[in-house]
Amino acid sequence: MIQNSVLDRFGESPSERGFVIGFGWRGFEPVLSYIQEEGSSPRTVDLDRAHWWFGSHIHCIGKMEEGKHVPCPNREPVDVHRVCQACAAPRIPNLEHVFDPMPGCTCQFCARDHVVYIAFYGDRVKVGMTSAARVPERLIEQGADAFIVASKLPSRYHARELEIRLSRDIGIPQSVSDRSHLSLLGKKTGPEFIKWRSDDIGKVLKDDMGLEPSEVTILDKYPMAQPLRRTPRARSSPGLHSGNVVGCKGKFLIYESGGLQALKLPDLEGREIGFL
Repeated sequence: MIQNSVLDRFGESPSERGFVIGFGWRGFEPVLSYIQEEGSSPRTVDLDRAHWWFGSHIHCIGKMEEGKHVPCPNREPVDVHRVCQACAAPRIPNLEHVFDPMPGCTCQFCARDHVVYIAFYGDRVKVGMTSAARVPERLIEQGADAFIVASKLPSRYHARELEIRLSRDIGIPQSVSDRSHLSLLGKKTGPEFIKWRSDDIGKVLKDDMGLEPSEVTILDKYPMAQPLRRTPRARSSPGLHSGNVVGCKGKFLIYESGGLQALKLPDLEGREIGFL
């Protein structure tokens, strides 16, 4: 629980406390979910103004069953994955398969159709993969400005193999750093440039790799105007966040508090929240 002695330094105590169980996007609307107590119905955090405190400890977020939240019975400490192996099963029998899928895995998570995509972030690109059923959702989660689908494949393993091959053979990185994401918020790259770049990469995918890439899809309805006046400063998640929200894009909420500050929303999953 939040220690009052910690919050007393800010001269406030929380009017409400809870536990963050998820972050995602509904179309271009960011949604941060929390529960007040174990077994209660999920609620959403109002992201129009920042005035929260987040704890330093991270525990398994549990799981959803028939629209209801089921807490982790052991409050298992977690790190990269915000869910423990027990709560991830049976949907994901082995969490290692998220980043390192194995050939022949027949679980629903791995055996469903996947796509390999090329995502555009301003003047930068990356290659990635995701379930074929949630392509736009995944790219919005990542804050991409546009994407093309390079290929559709029958499993997570096959998609991961192609992702690695494209990165190796045509030199497209598999990630864009948080620092780069934030620096790009201070720039505005027009759709004409992205269209030109996507056509160029699409030609390489077709002529050199034998693929049939899709047309480019532009993602331009994030609730934040670009370019920002300067690059936001990345803030550590634990502690107090208070200020006027400028907007959200991908995994970052930007707010004004003695300059532009950036809060990484997925990192809040599994943390305690206090509303001040």
